[in-house]
Amino acid sequence: YGGADEADRYMLLASAALVDCLRPGATWTPDVIQAHDWHAAAAILQVARRRARREPLGDVRTVLTVHNMAYQGIREAAFAAQHGIAPPPQVGDLEPSEVNLLGRALALADHVTAVSPTFAWEITTPEGGFGLDGVLRARGDAVSGIVNGIDVRAFDPARDPRIASRFSARSLDRRVRNRHALGDALRLDIRRETPIVGVVSRLVEQKGLDILLAAAPALLERGARLAVLGTGDPEVERGFADLAAANPGRVAAHIGFDASLAQRIYAGCDLFAMPSRFEPCGLGQLIAMRYGAVPLVRRTGGLADTVDETTGFLFDDATPAALVAALDRALAVYDVPERWRRLQLAGMTRDSTWGASARAYADLFAAICAAPPRP
Repeated sequence: YGGADEADRYMLLASAALVDCLRPGATWTPDVIQAHDWHAAAAILQVARRRARREPLGDVRTVLTVHNMAYQGIREAAFAAQHGIAPPPQVGDLEPSEVNLLGRALALADHVTAVSPTFAWEITTPEGGFGLDGVLRARGDAVSGIVNGIDVRAFDPARDPRIASRFSARSLDRRVRNRHALGDALRLDIRRETPIVGVVSRLVEQKGLDILLAAAPALLERGARLAVLGTGDPEVERGFADLAAANPGRVAAHIGFDASLAQRIYAGCDLFAMPSRFEPCGLGQLIAMRYGAVPLVRRTGGLADTVDETTGFLFDDATPAALVAALDRALAVYDVPERWRRLQLAGMTRDSTWGASARAYADLFAAICAAPPRP
């Protein structure tokens, strides 16, 4: 990623992938090419060009999967001539003198998927489409959402060597050892009545961490402890570092990446906070539930599709007050251990595997292969 020539590199990658399918001695050609976000969008454009010229691979079906609409691969007009694609403006170009690789691929792909059903709807709205919502609305039923899954073998509290005490839904009582170990490691003053709110995230505005910062005083007043791991916006990083310095024993902030600590937070926190402004799918809430942490999330994108009142707590407005109100609901349940345990078990036994998602993709691929290609 990165660099002034990254789009040129992605165009080369797409070209090489297609040429490899046509190399002498190749024994197969793909039925479907699935490209992810703007970085791979060039593959969609190149298949469309081959289709228009009736060249080999032109009958391959294409699917563009969207993880993030905010990044679109916008380049100057000369980029088109350099790479043999149509000059702007084309459908999907937001400005008459710019090439928008994501926008063009959204218009040309045989089908567009988003990484959750709610996100698939959100990207068709002005708030979620980042200027390309009209392109997506025009595609109608050719836009759908399939939620992501997680590797439940890699994220398994019964086998994870990085946590203090392994446990499962059948041995949930052992989880408390991870709670104590997390408190000791982060020097948090914890008791049964002081729930630990965990965060493992990029510390950026998209993730709503500024909302959590603003709500933090109210959270601490209610007895909560805060364990934060992440890196991102320097201002948000400083905010959490300052909050931890001002509240020793109540807030711990580790600015950086630490895969082992992430697992210990999942296994040891009581609530897992994701107050995201937008969240196409989100994996943190799936991992947290797998490890017996109860999600506290904003009702957006994949968070809305994977968390409900049986597994966690949701709020709607992207405000500190809405987050605190959701925390108050959570604390009322936390005070009743039997009800809290039901939430934990519901999350731990939820099917977050890739199985259902894989079947949905297989059905989609079969359907678009059975239909004639787009002209």
